[in-house]
Amino acid sequence: MKKIVVINIISLVILFLFTALFQLQIQKNTLESLSELKAPDTKVIKAETKSETKDQSTEDRRVVLLIGSSVTQGAGASAPQKSWAGLLNAHLSEQHPDLIFLNLGVGGYTTQDIVNSSLKITSNLIAENLTPDIIIFENCLINDFQQLTLIQSMKNIKTVVSKLGVQFPEAKIYVIPPNDVTVYTNRLSAEGLSYQDYVKEVGEYINTQDWNYVNFWKIFEKEVAKRKVTLEDTLVEDGKHPNDTGYDIWFEALKKQIDFSDL
Repeated sequence: MKKIVVINIISLVILFLFTALFQLQIQKNTLESLSELKAPDTKVIKAETKSETKDQSTEDRRVVLLIGSSVTQGAGASAPQKSWAGLLNAHLSEQHPDLIFLNLGVGGYTTQDIVNSSLKITSNLIAENLTPDIIIFENCLINDFQQLTLIQSMKNIKTVVSKLGVQFPEAKIYVIPPNDVTVYTNRLSAEGLSYQDYVKEVGEYINTQDWNYVNFWKIFEKEVAKRKVTLEDTLVEDGKHPNDTGYDIWFEALKKQIDFSDL
């Protein structure tokens, strides 16, 4: 019995350290982007001739902002670069070398946490001369499902989208669901909804608001079938967070549905 307890404690410590490393990486990436702006606002880049130069201010740079929970943060991936956010960053950076990519995904966050915390951070971005061109809001239902009612989730999402619209009126805002999971199999919300129905109900509400809702689940499912894998094969052992395969499929599905030509 003591041996089992010790093993469980060690497992929890390892899980905590792994999660902490992801959070530190996200914070490091964000701080690097912010600190870069503290340097001179102009940068000399190569022009068509050696004698020509072009000044590029931070206002000309493209900015992509992500907001969400652990699956936006990248939990489950073998490295931050393997998450859907990391893959998207690499993809967009090829086209826009000066891209500023800010990931505010935080493990465990619900839509209420986004309202209480993330929106305070986004309100400070303007002071840092960071105005997003594209905002992708992963709606955190992966955590809301067992903690908030359907109405609370809908209300919070409306608050988030509305406030982001006020903060960044020129930004294109996309709302996306989290991934499908197996951890909630046979579990119901307090209102008697399955996880899949919970996500579906919120998605239908979002569509009634005429927002940009990117429900990538159907494309995800087709890609899963195409690769001849199962949903379980796209998740780590917790049955909740995607593994590298899951994040790769998520990225490919997302890329097909979001218009990044706005950058």
